[in-house]
Amino acid sequence: MAMLALGVSAVAQSADPSAVALQSAGRISGQVYSNGVLGFSIELPAKWKVDGPAEMEQTAEAGHRFLYGRDPDAAEEHARAEKVVVRLASATPTKEPSQPDPRSVQMIAVPRSRLSAEEQKSFSAATVLQNPALVGVPPSKPKYVKIAGVEFASVGSSLGTVNAAGHSIPVYLAMYATIRGENALIFGITAADEKEAAEVARTLETLRFKALAAPAP
Repeated sequence: MAMLALGVSAVAQSADPSAVALQSAGRISGQVYSNGVLGFSIELPAKWKVDGPAEMEQTAEAGHRFLYGRDPDAAEEHARAEKVVVRLASATPTKEPSQPDPRSVQMIAVPRSRLSAEEQKSFSAATVLQNPALVGVPPSKPKYVKIAGVEFASVGSSLGTVNAAGHSIPVYLAMYATIRGENALIFGITAADEKEAAEVARTLETLRFKALAAPAP
């Protein structure tokens, strides 16, 4: 539900070589998502539905309307995010709970080339996570954790409470970012609270990193 405002439309991305390369390199096999350009794979939780970029776009647009309605400030941030973010894949629980489930794992990339000249100069996992227009949370000092031997910057924030199917649902967003070549790889995890987000974040322990693909000549 959170991070649903992020992303680039499939139409816009189709004309963008960086987006096409990142998305085309993605593969979904059962519960495993892998990406040769970014050099990683991850096994998502059993019985969770794994979606690619097209499905993520539909969910993102619906989620943005659900969370923010016609808020002009949110719409402006959403428009900015659409210009810089590339959707890769997401996973959500498949079982229909009696109460809506806010848990999700979403994977996006931010190509360095899509940022402003000033942002490109200070391109790092920490600076990407401190940009609220990109990740949708207030800037905060990131913590650093190692996952599969790779350093990630991480931040977390409560997004407040939303109403869904007659239920009031708290939503917490945790973000993990690392630099892979000329791209920031970001995992966004949503849950009801910080503790539940930490439980979902254990999914990241299944990450496997390999050498980055050589850039096209």
